[in-house]
Amino acid sequence: MKSWFRISEWWNSKIVALIGIAYCFAIQGDLSFGEFLPILAFLFIWMVLSAALGYYINDLFDLKQDLEVQKENHSKHHSLMQRVLFPVLFIAGILSAWFFLNGNNIVLVFILLQLLLFFFYSIPFIRLKEKPIIGVVADALYAHLFPGLIVLISIMGTGTKPMVFLFFCLWQTAIGIRNILAHHLVDFNNDSNSGTVTSATYYGKPRIKDVMNFIVSPIELISFIILLAILNFPLFWIIPFYIIYIIFAYNRELVFLKQNKTSWSFELQENYNFIGGVLLNEFYEKWMPAVVLIILCFINPFFIIISILHCILFFNTVVDFKKDYMIVKNIILSQMYWWFVGHFYTYFLHPVYYTFFGNVKHFIYWKIYAQVKDFLYWQVYGNMYHKFFRYWYYNWYGKLKHFLYWKIYKPLNKKN
Repeated sequence: MKSWFRISEWWNSKIVALIGIAYCFAIQGDLSFGEFLPILAFLFIWMVLSAALGYYINDLFDLKQDLEVQKENHSKHHSLMQRVLFPVLFIAGILSAWFFLNGNNIVLVFILLQLLLFFFYSIPFIRLKEKPIIGVVADALYAHLFPGLIVLISIMGTGTKPMVFLFFCLWQTAIGIRNILAHHLVDFNNDSNSGTVTSATYYGKPRIKDVMNFIVSPIELISFIILLAILNFPLFWIIPFYIIYIIFAYNRELVFLKQNKTSWSFELQENYNFIGGVLLNEFYEKWMPAVVLIILCFINPFFIIISILHCILFFNTVVDFKKDYMIVKNIILSQMYWWFVGHFYTYFLHPVYYTFFGNVKHFIYWKIYAQVKDFLYWQVYGNMYHKFFRYWYYNWYGKLKHFLYWKIYKPLNKKN
């Protein structure tokens, strides 16, 4: 069943990113643990069911194209009854969760709009996904903007500040457009072979890459930073953390690419997107939920319970931090250590040693050691030589030499 609804494609990406947004607005709305828990329960049920429904509907109506290019589509194993029953059950579950746990009419409007777009995006005759511009906008709406607004309104109600609402919508729309463009680039070959019209097949990959990297991603990044700046004060701390993360991710990916560029296939290298895949998506899906949870735990210790649940539900995301820890420990910290040691020696220790310590050494040697040495040498050795050795040499040694020469050596020579 896990493969039926492609859970691996959205559980540790879309779901955890939306949960992270929910954590942010829990701080923004100053919610207690008791207030936030039922809201989170509704959001979690709705997220899981809507994600499963969206992907399943997409598989149902893409079955023909997927079979043509031999792409895996698990809905082909389901009977007609199953293909009707699963969407009905998902929709019933979503509406039941709203009725019992939420009840906000504006939230219901966005839920219904999202459900309509699920079908309009994929069903024949309408099939928005094969319209290069409208399809991109539709995907951004049902996959990011509407879900984001459902999270926002479920937590904040209608009391959101206009500036927060504006930049939040801009941010979520940009995320949605960037992600669907990236998906079109990755699926370019399959879509070309099956005759599916997407933004990439219609306008070409180079133009779509330029739009994604030089227009959409900068708008997304700027709106995200502005949004954090105008939210409540604790969330402002995400900005300096994000800057640190960017520096870390750049160095990590630089090392990773050096180690793996020879083993990468051409397709993987071509579709690699540092800005979208690493600096943006990875931060939303992995780092931001963890950072905001830590802030929540400091504000209210009861949120430790939610932190534990988060670690259990999104275990793979949490375990993935081990990779970053090993990179920090074995690569970045060692590089920083040698960089620091080298610069410390070159710019501080070396000049200090050869100026300050050099002068001290010169002073100690020539002004103290040499002076004391000369004093001791001439005073001790000189006096000892003149008063003892010289006297002994010219007195006792002279007398001994005189005695040996005149009393022994000379007499013996005369007798001979």
